[in-house]
Amino acid sequence: LKPFQQKCRGGFLDADSAQRFQGLARMSSAGEAPQSADVFVDALSSRPSWWAALTGVMAVVGFKIAMPTACSEVNACEDMHDTFPSHFNACAALGLSMVLLNEVISLISTYRGVRETKALVPDIRSRCLPSLLLTIMFSILVAQHSIIASSPTAWYASARIGAAAPGGTGARPVYTMTYIEWLLIVPLLLTVSGHCAMGRPLRELARPIVVTNFYIVLSWLAMLTPDAATRWSLVVATFVLYFYASWDMFNWVVEYERAASPDLSSRRLRPCLSIGLVILFAVYGVVYMSALTGAISPWTERMCHLFLDVGSKLAMGVAFVIIRANEYHRTLTSVLKRVSTSNVALISILRGSFDFMLPCIADESGVCKLPRSSAADMLKLESELGRPIAG
Repeated sequence: LKPFQQKCRGGFLDADSAQRFQGLARMSSAGEAPQSADVFVDALSSRPSWWAALTGVMAVVGFKIAMPTACSEVNACEDMHDTFPSHFNACAALGLSMVLLNEVISLISTYRGVRETKALVPDIRSRCLPSLLLTIMFSILVAQHSIIASSPTAWYASARIGAAAPGGTGARPVYTMTYIEWLLIVPLLLTVSGHCAMGRPLRELARPIVVTNFYIVLSWLAMLTPDAATRWSLVVATFVLYFYASWDMFNWVVEYERAASPDLSSRRLRPCLSIGLVILFAVYGVVYMSALTGAISPWTERMCHLFLDVGSKLAMGVAFVIIRANEYHRTLTSVLKRVSTSNVALISILRGSFDFMLPCIADESGVCKLPRSSAADMLKLESELGRPIAG
């Protein structure tokens, strides 16, 4: 086990992977046949870099299959795109910039507040992680809406031409940049709700994150596929994978309810984040199907995406403001209770050696003064001395 332990200490493997490799060694020593492939896959599932690599491969393959035409190259698509005013995106980018600034300040203050006590706060990374992920999410949103607001043409959108467009004629914009934003932000949302809020290990997050990104790519391909049979096959696969990923997310909640302490701060709010994401993705599915069939216009589709994208991230940020505030107050209350208990025990010991126990307040010059108080010890001592002693 020494080579594996050295790799763990060197940072190549996390604790979960190390335990699995140790279990593999124990199985081998006991003469059992280890499922090496399962152990290897389970170890990789705890590494977000592999999630990103798989997402990148899926996106590249999907783009090579679709080979989309830019909306800016098709006049009908460009005209349909121009019906949505760009100042909506400019306002969204400005508002999100203010939220981003708040998250950056929160991240810096959180990190600086615990940096000097890192040895006493072993979970410093988990305390800073929600702010870091929210900062990344808002940065991506600000960049996306700034690009859309400042671009004179719809180069960031693809054109649904001919049979792929609703009704089989004309052209309709498919906002590829929005799908790219989902590929980047959805894993962060699932990490925030599953890992940061409910403490689920990273290996439990791997499957729903990869599956969700996979069906995002499939949904984009379905938008651009001219063949009806292929398009609806991709749509069916998309929704099957949605339900599959949602089942894993509901299992997070079940395991959380089973293991979470009753005294955990914001205990009821934390699972609501994962359940809310499942509902949110279902609403996205309704908007998607309406756009795919031509039931809503591109203007309505973009407006729905704008409100859902911005609103969901703001709601996640508000939820973690509440969670952090409750954690702070619970920690402060716990410390005060411990200090109070310690003081009571100390005073009980000291009263065995002293007749009077009086509090002392030091001023700016370091002089200790007795406060004005009607405590029993203060009154008794003044009575013994025959004069006031406060101050």
